[in-house]
Amino acid sequence: MTVENFWILFVAGATSAASSVGFLIQVWSARKTALEIEKLKLEIAALREAQRSARSRIALPTSEEVKDVVRAQRHYTRDKAPSSGNRPIQSEYGILGVLLGILALAGYLLWKHFIG
Repeated sequence: MTVENFWILFVAGATSAASSVGFLIQVWSARKTALEIEKLKLEIAALREAQRSARSRIALPTSEEVKDVVRAQRHYTRDKAPSSGNRPIQSEYGILGVLLGILALAGYLLWKHFIG
């Protein structure tokens, strides 16, 4: 066997070995990609489940809870809560503001009646 024949056999074997190694690398890469896709699908499913459970934590309040909150807000605000008694209605502008409003309304009505 000559040296040239030896090199031809060596190159033929190396070519087939290189193609086999390349094929195995592609198979390994495809498996890795498939596992990464599966991992991402599982992460998405976990996030959806977490979002679904977070939505279910929002509960509608009962009427008693609403009443308690309204009572607490009325207690800590400066405005007085509306009463159901027979107290006279007090204006926030005072008596002078009410009188000026009545005077302005009377003036407008007189002006409309005699001039307009």
